[in-house]
Amino acid sequence: MAVTKSTDLTNSAVTNYRKEYMLVAASRKEVFGQFVDWQDPISDEAGFGKTLDWPLYGELDPIETPLTEDADVTPTSITDANMTLSPVELGRAIGKTQLASFQSRTDVQQVHAKMVSLDRINSVDRYIRRTVTGFGNDYPTQRYYVDGSTTMASLTAADVPTWDWLNELVVYAKSLGMEPFEDGKFMAVVHPLFTLELMKFNEYRVTAMFQNQEMLKYGYKAGEMAGINFIESHQARIHMSAGTATLTDTTLNGAVAAGATSVIVTTDNGLAVGDYMTVGTAETESLTAAQMVATKPETVLVTGVGSTPTINIRGVGNKPGNFGLRFDHASLEEVTVAPFCASIPILGKNSIKGAFAVRTGRYGEPGIKEGLDIMDRIVYFRWYWYGGLARVDNYCVLGRCALSKKVVGYN
Repeated sequence: MAVTKSTDLTNSAVTNYRKEYMLVAASRKEVFGQFVDWQDPISDEAGFGKTLDWPLYGELDPIETPLTEDADVTPTSITDANMTLSPVELGRAIGKTQLASFQSRTDVQQVHAKMVSLDRINSVDRYIRRTVTGFGNDYPTQRYYVDGSTTMASLTAADVPTWDWLNELVVYAKSLGMEPFEDGKFMAVVHPLFTLELMKFNEYRVTAMFQNQEMLKYGYKAGEMAGINFIESHQARIHMSAGTATLTDTTLNGAVAAGATSVIVTTDNGLAVGDYMTVGTAETESLTAAQMVATKPETVLVTGVGSTPTINIRGVGNKPGNFGLRFDHASLEEVTVAPFCASIPILGKNSIKGAFAVRTGRYGEPGIKEGLDIMDRIVYFRWYWYGGLARVDNYCVLGRCALSKKVVGYN
């Protein structure tokens, strides 16, 4: 059983969990959850089963010909389909000992409160993001690539978003009958790298059509362009090195541990200082979610190239003060250099359905558990959520394009 011991907290600082939990949680705003059409909460009692279902009905074709005077009308049948939402349980628990609190230089309890609070918001929001933008081979049906292709692997660094393409996405959404939000605009959560592409538009620089003073109620820098309200967030979806490879793929020559600041690759493929390389399987439309999670791809910056070939790197690191790899990586995992791609979800009021339990609420139930040991020395902090999401594919448009720039990080 893993609990935080005093020896694990040589540089720590932490407050009263019961007082601080909700205060810390309130400081972290949701991103994707605010655009979900949340349904009535799931009762804590029995009666809802394993899935929630909504019927979808098709339209009747308009009448094109007049009625015949002496002939009866032939009845027309209607069509329907079913949309299913399958709720899941999410949650995490961490623990600390009393000795850790006694011997820490800071308030260990506050640190645990903050960590669990942030994890609760981030985890549920990322779960929503997967439904909105897709993950691996599960993605919206209505996909439109900037180059007219059907895969991210065909996107080059030149296939960046354009003004015409953004307007086409809105036209697609309107033609599907998607209902915009109250201000008549659709919503899209985008990464800062995508915002950088928007800033290059003549329409942005000359006509000031991108108004970033609006939409501040959503908690993040935002603006409107081409009938889309853009919500900028680092939690938006990008696909690292998913475009057309600019260097021949290679692999790791040996396993590397999280925190490592250098790796050895099996083949010298021309990696140079200043390149961004992705370690782990780059995302494609055919990879399953399990395959994506298994390799934990991350992007690092090449800071040096030696013999063997040994590649010195800088990444987000696995702890404060470290700037190496975020995750462990097995031998022969892929090393890829290719353009980043971005998913731009064009969302209306009815694009995403969601449901959550009465007990857990929209973003999870916090809690503590203590007194499980004889001496009452161990305290557990946890959060728990029960809910689910369903994407209405007829009312969800997903644009995909390349990005001209890259950053270190992981998805």
